[in-house]
Amino acid sequence: MINKEKGITLIALVVTIIILIILATVSINMVVGENGLIKKAQQARDAYEESSKREDENMGEIVDEMETLLADGEAQAVTDEKPGELSGDGSKEKPYLIESIEDLVSFSNKVNYGETFEGKIVKLKVNLDFNNDISYVNPKRTDYGDINGQNGEEELKVELTTGTGFKPIGTTSNTFKGTFDGKNKTINNLFINVTRKL
Repeated sequence: MINKEKGITLIALVVTIIILIILATVSINMVVGENGLIKKAQQARDAYEESSKREDENMGEIVDEMETLLADGEAQAVTDEKPGELSGDGSKEKPYLIESIEDLVSFSNKVNYGETFEGKIVKLKVNLDFNNDISYVNPKRTDYGDINGQNGEEELKVELTTGTGFKPIGTTSNTFKGTFDGKNKTINNLFINVTRKL
């Protein structure tokens, strides 16, 4: 009788272990399987990141539109982190951006020295006013050289608003061949005092 009870206990123990192994296998499959929790969590994370990226892009477009409506042609304070360096890569998704007067001057210099921007897109991001300090990151900088042809390095704003002023974008031998999108922004008080042969 005692052996029979031990046998039943042993069978119950083996059945319990088998059930536990089956449950463990099912649990592991639910966590790491093809349709498991980890896979679904990764898919949810990827979907969230993609949605967040699209939302950021849409929000950027909305902000640009609001800035255009609010600015109504007035100069906007620039927030260019790298003045004189065009952000973006010139593609449709990431066009080159003119975010300050420094960027516009550098863009002009690049074209005048032979960079054609062929196949590239350049966009004006903000309203600019050559007579307004807020359109410059630093209107007093002197590292752009003698832009206005008055034989001396003066402050950037002075260089661009006196003498020959801003150098036109492109020359007879070096032309701009890309796409310039003004995005309904304005450039005010652009001063160019040069005579060109036709």
